[in-house]
Amino acid sequence: MFAREFKLGEKCIGNPRQPFIIAEVGSNFNQDIDIAKKMIKVAAACGADSVKFQSFDAHSLYPTDVKMRRIFEKIRLDPEWLPELKLEAEKYGLVFMSSAFDFNSLSRLEDIDVVAHKVASSELTNHRLVAEIIKTKKPTFISTGMADFVDVCVAVDLCRRFNHQNVVFLQCGSVYPLSVEDANLSFISTLKNSFDCIAGFSDHTGSDLCAILGVGLGASVFEKHFTLNKYDEGPDHFYALDPCELKTYVESIKGAASALGSGEKSLLEYERETGRREGLAYASTIEGGTVLASTDLVLARPLKGLPERYRPLVVGSKLSKRVIAGQPVLLSDFDD
Repeated sequence: MFAREFKLGEKCIGNPRQPFIIAEVGSNFNQDIDIAKKMIKVAAACGADSVKFQSFDAHSLYPTDVKMRRIFEKIRLDPEWLPELKLEAEKYGLVFMSSAFDFNSLSRLEDIDVVAHKVASSELTNHRLVAEIIKTKKPTFISTGMADFVDVCVAVDLCRRFNHQNVVFLQCGSVYPLSVEDANLSFISTLKNSFDCIAGFSDHTGSDLCAILGVGLGASVFEKHFTLNKYDEGPDHFYALDPCELKTYVESIKGAASALGSGEKSLLEYERETGRREGLAYASTIEGGTVLASTDLVLARPLKGLPERYRPLVVGSKLSKRVIAGQPVLLSDFDD
């Protein structure tokens, strides 16, 4: 059984009313550690809860495809920077994460004692790697892009096999950018209902619309790429959010979460004070000890005491004290 909520430092994971937002740097730091640090600061200023990079070895990713290997070598995060970047994130109160794409990268992340791991969509079916990540017993965020339902079921079974409970499964479409029509947000509900797990949304769409809808569907974790400059060279800049957009994105999600409310139905204070709801009041001044008749009561607006639905209870009851005309009827007016 998966945890329905768990703590990640001071952050609560799994409560839709307290969304956890991951600002994805990816390769958008332009292979400059100073830019990477600036992006961490920006993520914190925009209200994100976590900042995430990607840890991979180009040769492991593309052992035979020389063209792709060269591309990924150019956007690779230097693993020697990991300790410094983690400290920078922690300085700003952010959870530091990096998606490991191979065993050596996972080992590097374990060496700096990251508090959580992220499984990228492309690695969901890399069962040996996923198993090694799960064995760390650290909270794990798993994206489900590039996967069908059976692939997700296999990943769920892996987690259960190793009794790993602090897991979040993220609905994801691995197209950059992703059209709204392909977001398939209903799968968030499918994840929650099928596996009784925490669900979220790794968002590759171009706006905050799907994330807001995701809140309503019960998503409690969100991930979004961002950049300092959409026009920089690199594969991920053009569809990522700039800092202003990221700030708005975070605010939209948190605003949607606050709109969920408690789930209980009660009067708003303004409605209680001014609402045109009928309440019971006394028709005249009546002495204590009197047994009330229906004619002793009138309806008054706004409601100040008992609602009109209490009339059958009040009629035939004995007053414990003197009341005056127009006074709202209260339960304290009667003997126990």
